[in-house]
Amino acid sequence: MAHCMFVVTLDRAKADSSRAAQEQVLSYLLANGFDASGVPSDNPDDYFDIGGHCSGALSYATWAADIATAMSDLSHTKGINIRNTLYEDAAERQQMLACVDQLQHQWDEIAPEAYKGIPIRRRYAHYDREGLSGMIPRPDLDAVEKSLLSRDEERARPALSDWQEEELDSALESALGFEDDAMILTQELYDCFLQQAVAYEDVIDVEAEPIGPSMIGRKWIVVVDRHV
Repeated sequence: MAHCMFVVTLDRAKADSSRAAQEQVLSYLLANGFDASGVPSDNPDDYFDIGGHCSGALSYATWAADIATAMSDLSHTKGINIRNTLYEDAAERQQMLACVDQLQHQWDEIAPEAYKGIPIRRRYAHYDREGLSGMIPRPDLDAVEKSLLSRDEERARPALSDWQEEELDSALESALGFEDDAMILTQELYDCFLQQAVAYEDVIDVEAEPIGPSMIGRKWIVVVDRHV
């Protein structure tokens, strides 16, 4: 099993925020029977979420490229993987967290206002604070779909108790990424992601438009992590 990234593009007019774009993409993928690999599946081990193990990819390829390089250097020189490794050994964890503090400071100094405070370790930051009990579980896509449907003003809302709404909201949160996992498509993002994605068929456009430069400025680009 592995985590792989694909990207989804969405008309800019359909979402007024990163979160709204992410919810729109989740709704689209679930409504069209997508599993982690982008095709219908009955395999219970298949799932996808926004960002996930690929969270931050849009930032690290553009404005935060220097931070991505610093992470890579740490991996090669000290064997410290900042992004997607659990450190159970206390000494190793302390060494890793010392590096995280430096990188977090650098991130917050240069990040656009909306991205300040996003943890460098992303979802693993919960583990760093609380141990295994703090790990965000893999998304329950059935619950995510119910949560999205309950928000759809054009459909009849199911009768839900307060605790049911809380559970569905929690499920939805587990499937969403951070603020920078959906961005308005720029030339830089197009060059970094869509040209390569087209070559490997790792891009989906919600409106079924041909992928091309005319999308720049008109589309959201959203990072999806698939477990295959």
